[in-house]
Amino acid sequence: MKILFITLSNIGDAIMTTPVFCFLHKKYPDAKFDIVCDKKNHEVFKYFPNVDSIILKNKKKGLIDSFKFICTLRKKKYDIAIDLRTDILLYLIRSKEKFFKINDKNIHSVRKHFAALKLDSKSYLETNIYIPQSITNSIKKLIPFDSNKILCIAPGAKSNIKIWHVEHFVKLINKIQGKFDLIIIVGDSSDYERGNIISNSFPKKIINFCGKLTLIETGAIIKKSNLFIGNDSGLGHLASAVGTKSFIIFGEGVPNRYAPWGKKSYWYQNPEKNINLIHPDVIYEKIKNFKV
Repeated sequence: MKILFITLSNIGDAIMTTPVFCFLHKKYPDAKFDIVCDKKNHEVFKYFPNVDSIILKNKKKGLIDSFKFICTLRKKKYDIAIDLRTDILLYLIRSKEKFFKINDKNIHSVRKHFAALKLDSKSYLETNIYIPQSITNSIKKLIPFDSNKILCIAPGAKSNIKIWHVEHFVKLINKIQGKFDLIIIVGDSSDYERGNIISNSFPKKIINFCGKLTLIETGAIIKKSNLFIGNDSGLGHLASAVGTKSFIIFGEGVPNRYAPWGKKSYWYQNPEKNINLIHPDVIYEKIKNFKV
C-alpha cells in the first residue's frame, strides 16, 4: 500500500498533523509513505517509520516550480492521499481514496486535522516525533553527567510580537533556578544573542545551544529536560511531541486553536494579548508548584 501525506509548512503546524500520520501507520503498518513538507520542517518526519520519500515543497516558488512539483506527485499512484495543507491539490493526484482538509476555526488544529479522516478522534490524538537512539546517545555526551534536573528555555519565536523580553526570562529563571542542576537554552542562530544574555546571568549552570543543534537534536535535548519554558513557537510543539512538561507564554495568537497539544502542555495569555506586558511574577505563580 502507498500513502501520500501532505502536511503543513511551519514546524509547529507540522507537528500538529503527526496524530494523523501515526493513526494511518497503525492502521496500515506495512504501508509506505510519501510525505510532502518543507525544508524547514522535514526533520519532523525524517525518522518516522515506513517513510519511502520526503518531497519538499517551497510555497514561495513560482508557477513553473509548482507545475514541476505537481508533475512529480502525478507520476505515482496512491492507495490513500491526504492533504492537510491545500484545498485543490488532491484533485490533481492519482489516488484510490482521498481525504481533504477540514476548514473549522472553532476547534484545536490537532482535532481539525484528525477530522479530515472522518473518524472518532478520542483514542489517537497524541503528537509525536521519532528520535533515533544514535542522536539520543550523542546528546547525552553534551550534558554534564550530574545533571539530574534540567530546565530548557526557548527565548525566540518566528515573529517579534511573540517574543517575551529576554530580561523577563532572566527574572523568571532567577526565581526557579534552585530546582534545577542545569539550564539549557535552545533555538536557532537568530536566538543566540538572547541565549547569551541569559547564560551570562547564570554562568555556572547554563549551556547556550542556540544555532548549534538540528531540530531532532533539539528534540532530544528537550526530551531529556524536566521542564520546558518558551514562547509560542515550533519548539513548544516539539516539547509536547516528546512528552516533556511545558509552559508556553503567548502574546498575540489563538491558544485554543494553536497551543501545544498534550496533557503536560500549559500556557498563559494576558487579556491584552501583549506578551511584554506579562510580568515574570505572573508566570512564576503559574509554574511554581510544578513537580519536576
